[in-house]
Amino acid sequence: MKILKVLSVCIVILVLLSLFGLYYGLKTFKYFPEYKVATETIKSDTQILVNHIEKIVSFGMRNPGTNGDIQTRDYIEKQFLAYGLSPEKQDTYPIKMYDLFKAGGAVGMIGLLSELQWDSDKYYPQMSFGLEKSIPGVWVGPKFCNQIRNLAKKEGAKAKLQMISRISSGETANVYAILPGQIDEYYLVFSQHDTYFDGAVQDASGVAVVLSLAKHFATSGKPLKRGIIFLTVAHTNGRVGEKNFIKNHGDSLLKKTALVIAVEHIGKELEPQENLKFKVSDRPSFRMFFTALNQKVNGMVKSAILTHDYKRSVIIPQWLVEKITGKSRGISAEFHEAGFPVVGFMSNPPYMFFPEDTMQAVAIDQLVPTANIIASILRTADELSMEELK
Repeated sequence: MKILKVLSVCIVILVLLSLFGLYYGLKTFKYFPEYKVATETIKSDTQILVNHIEKIVSFGMRNPGTNGDIQTRDYIEKQFLAYGLSPEKQDTYPIKMYDLFKAGGAVGMIGLLSELQWDSDKYYPQMSFGLEKSIPGVWVGPKFCNQIRNLAKKEGAKAKLQMISRISSGETANVYAILPGQIDEYYLVFSQHDTYFDGAVQDASGVAVVLSLAKHFATSGKPLKRGIIFLTVAHTNGRVGEKNFIKNHGDSLLKKTALVIAVEHIGKELEPQENLKFKVSDRPSFRMFFTALNQKVNGMVKSAILTHDYKRSVIIPQWLVEKITGKSRGISAEFHEAGFPVVGFMSNPPYMFFPEDTMQAVAIDQLVPTANIIASILRTADELSMEELK
């Protein structure tokens, strides 16, 4: 009983500390300095970005190293070439496999999707990216979760799972192109190109925005002072794309990079239905800008949000996310943890790891506005020194 009391006190203290951290973060956001944003509008219409997404989705499932992944990388290269850029593939690397469940002594896995707001048993969670399926596993949709729980409660309950699978080796790669600037400094603008299922929101939408920004700045009559590295990473296999890019360029290009900007998930908000049917609303999913705790950067992002009337958005310093959840979030996380200044844009709709992540879930009317706000952040950051952006 004494142990329970001590544990309860510890939990209360942890909750209070988390609430204080959240309060402090929100209060600090209120007083972020505002900048006069150098408003930038990309030279592209919505349909061009939609065409990019539809083309990428047409390649099929983009598991790392698959034909869909390869075709997507080739498509991105061709677009960079069309914009007058010289794309490169980072050194290819094998897909690394690991097995968390088996290491914990499990001989099988039954996952219950009981809190899912629509009925589905087709789930590919981030925790299993790159997981070698050496033990059988199954995901159960909401309609059958209680039945599984009741069966598991019975004394001597047994279950049999049989898995038929095919294991193959493969390689994946990052794709990047560099737009030279007037000085030997850079911005890094990137998204991820591999995913599971159609991946229209995660992250064909992010790739479409990166391509639109590449075309805009490559053909702009008013170039930025700094150059831009446009990058798409192989993310879904333990973040190996980001890790390898940092490993290969941390002492060269990235040392001269003033700001890293990630673009992820331009999707619609889920509309809960009583009959567990999948439906998205007309509103964009709630949006987050993950940043380092730099008042100038946070003020610049805040001003861009207000200038573009980019509703349903919040700025969350990565340190606050780390305090509450224990780790950084988004594809910008590896760059933040490596010490580079970041602005990581993302939304996090729950359908991204399901087959429902199709064109119907893309917030089409938000594609160009998202590109515009990133372009404006870049144009405004160009007035600040690297020291001011750290």
